[in-house]
Order: sequence, then C-alpha cells, then structure tokens
Amino acid sequence: MQGLKEATAAMATMTDAGSEPIYNEPAVLAVVPALKVTAMEILNATQIETTAGKSKTVSQNPFSNLKLVVLPYAPTVMSSSNSTTSWFLMADPDEGGRGAAAVAKLRGAEQPGVYMKAMDAIRTDGGGYDVVNFDSDSVQYKVKHAVGATQLDYRYAVGSNGTVAAA
Repeated sequence: MQGLKEATAAMATMTDAGSEPIYNEPAVLAVVPALKVTAMEILNATQIETTAGKSKTVSQNPFSNLKLVVLPYAPTVMSSSNSTTSWFLMADPDEGGRGAAAVAKLRGAEQPGVYMKAMDAIRTDGGGYDVVNFDSDSVQYKVKHAVGATQLDYRYAVGSNGTVAAA
C-alpha cells in the first residue's frame, strides 16, 4: 500500500519539457501474474486500516478506482530477481492526451490469420483429397497476429520492482 502511495505522489510531481505540471492521474495498476490476487485484494478493499503506534485510522480506499491489468508475458522478459514482484501504475491516455505506451496492429493485418497446414495425402480410391496428415491422421492449425508496441511518454507511468517505487 505504501508503494502505491509513493507511486501516486511520483506521478503527481511529473512535469512536461517546459517544467510545467502535467495532468497525470493514475488509472491502471499493471502487475505480474504472481501479484494478481494481492492487487485484487488491494483494489477491492472498501476501507484501509492504518496503524501508527497505538493509533488506528480507517479511511476509504483511494485505489479502488484503478483498473487492474495482469501482464502474463512480463516474467518472460524480466530478470528473475523481479519477475514475481514488479508492478506499474499508469495514467489513462484518454485523460491526459498522452500515454506511456501504445500497442498497434499491422496495417492490413488487423485480424489474426488462421491457417490450416496443407494436406499431404491423396486418396487412391477416387475419393479426392484428405485434409489430414498422412502419417498421423492429424490436422494442424496455427494462428498468427502481427502487433507492435512502443514507449510514448515515460512521465505517464511509474514502476516498482517490488521494493520501492521508481520513476
């Protein structure tokens, strides 16, 4: 919870190239799969209980409005030391006009292509072509989808390796 507070504060202090403050309200909490349940518990909590010494404070959850996104491929591309603890807080690109990253599909390939492997058997009894593999009687399919991603503006995201918030 403290890390989310620090990340929110870091986002609030971001400025543009001219040192002017930017509207940078956190909207998305992106986590590695290992943190999915923990993130759900934090975001779904209606109240937050804070204890300082003998004093206990109960307040509304300031993070309940964040959208949760699980990054299934993140552990594959991260170092093993932070592949189970990293998370990211990002602004809504529709609110500030700029996002931290963009994902796009290749022009002309907006939909995935579905392919069936060409048959390699011809029936000799006059029945035409089979649609199966001669050796295994199997049919093989594949799906191919061309997409790309790029970083847009680093100031619209804050990440943590699980120990401290970092810009």
